[in-house]
Amino acid sequence: MIGRLTNENELVDRKANFFVDYFYLYLSQLGRNIDFELETPLALTDKILYQLKNNFSNCEIAVRSYLLHPMLADEDVYLSQFQTYAPVRQLFNDWLSIEKKGGKPKKALTDNYQNWVSLISAFREELNAAMFTYSLNCIISYLVCPCPLEKHREGIKAYTRILVSECIFLGRRKEFVGSVFGRILDSDINTYPFPSHITTIEEKQSYLQNRTLQQQFSAIEDFMKLPVYKVSYYYKVFGMSLARNVKFRYNEVEFFSRGHKDLTKHRKECPYFFKGTSNFFITKVTVDYYDSETAIVDVRSQIKQELKFVTMKLDREFALDSQYNYIIENGEYIADAFSSRNFKAHESKTILEKINLNPFQALANVNSVAKGHFLSFESLYVSAHAENSVPGYWHYLETLMQDYKRENELMEKVSVIMLTGDLPTRTGIFIEEMSKAIHFFNMPFNRVTFTLQESQAMIKEILDGKVPDQLRLESYPFIQELIAYYDYKLTAKDYEKSAQYYKQILQEAYSQRNFYLHQGSSSVKSQMKLRYSFVTLIQRFRLLLIEELKENAGLEFSTLIDKLYQRGSLLLKYRASNA
Repeated sequence: MIGRLTNENELVDRKANFFVDYFYLYLSQLGRNIDFELETPLALTDKILYQLKNNFSNCEIAVRSYLLHPMLADEDVYLSQFQTYAPVRQLFNDWLSIEKKGGKPKKALTDNYQNWVSLISAFREELNAAMFTYSLNCIISYLVCPCPLEKHREGIKAYTRILVSECIFLGRRKEFVGSVFGRILDSDINTYPFPSHITTIEEKQSYLQNRTLQQQFSAIEDFMKLPVYKVSYYYKVFGMSLARNVKFRYNEVEFFSRGHKDLTKHRKECPYFFKGTSNFFITKVTVDYYDSETAIVDVRSQIKQELKFVTMKLDREFALDSQYNYIIENGEYIADAFSSRNFKAHESKTILEKINLNPFQALANVNSVAKGHFLSFESLYVSAHAENSVPGYWHYLETLMQDYKRENELMEKVSVIMLTGDLPTRTGIFIEEMSKAIHFFNMPFNRVTFTLQESQAMIKEILDGKVPDQLRLESYPFIQELIAYYDYKLTAKDYEKSAQYYKQILQEAYSQRNFYLHQGSSSVKSQMKLRYSFVTLIQRFRLLLIEELKENAGLEFSTLIDKLYQRGSLLLKYRASNA
């Protein structure tokens, strides 16, 4: 829902709602393209340190890529607010200039290694302590400033990108981050994220009654840094029953027979969970709990991973309960939960629509060698998607693009081809967000001049990729923001930046794939970014290939790639001719 805030001051109301609306826009589209990148200066700094400490002999390319990222290369005004930034900026500039002068960057890194680690670590610690607070305080200062929104629009957007990205890098899922404003705008004493020094009921009641706008929005940070606590989840695994008192542990997962004595209380408190077929056993995982969505994803991922060991040892296939039914335990508290999936009737039409949305169906009427090549690696893509595996996605991409052996060549081809989808992606974002924004379920009609019936008619036009004339007359800031995004004509410089963005993602994915293969580990923040950005890149790249296969069925796969590459290159030639 947009326009969810109310403030007596019309200007504050206008700016505050723009901030909240843009926050949700950025969160919704996170990782979709360069305009919604998941990144922060702190994350870049963490990734540089990870490379220096864990991949020093081969870190030069990755470090250079991070240093050239706009958030480090072009943000002197923002970063200069941090005391430890100046020496780090000088260090970066000196190193980046070495190659231009004919020097040896790797030798300079080796000779100055301790200084690099020391200076960057100090910068990293300051960012970790102050970046979120500083960014949030800047936004709050814009909200209460007497200047119009237009003066601070870009500043609000820039700091919002950092806030949203950092929330994700803190390990919070999008659903959890999206609940922040519902919590801070509410006055529920049981759920409001109070500052740590507000502890008694009396203090909390007084705080809620007297909080200022600054205090209300400062609660965003309190909400994102709520303390974690340990919670245990119990899931059923089908495929085998265990003798009555069997119990064993593998890594982070405990396995129980359904009749084990340790589950006596659970059977009493949650009898329905244990009913049904006897062909199952129970697994238990204890995790740090931020929110239910995050915990469930982590738990199920951990169980699936450890089940591979049990499958190997017992030579049997197992299935984790797909209906998301579980028992949750926190200290003495035990309760069962059941997904609505358990009670839904089988919707054959919906199921068939989902199943038939696949490349084999999409290309059913195409007969070409290129189609055969593309579809022959579909199992690699499905496997990578099922495991949410960055190395798996890279393996799929490099196998699909096997005619381009060198990683630099592969990255060049893919990053330029991706440019051909930039405009359709922007249009898709507009259609999705505007049709959602003016839908009767989300739009407070007291803030606009059109009616419910008119909004329904306008949505039809929007779904056709058009901006209704009536909508252009609206003054609500978020509506104007989306229209401006749709109307914007990509310039020469935009295509260059976009190509660099894709190449940086590909370089990071390749680097993390190598970490995984050779060291069995990888940078946590790189993995987080890539699961939003690299996965989306792969999906968009596949769609471009499928559409091209439909249009040019007679081409060899390598010829088809070259044709797409030439089309993308024309955009860069356009850049050169209009520079």
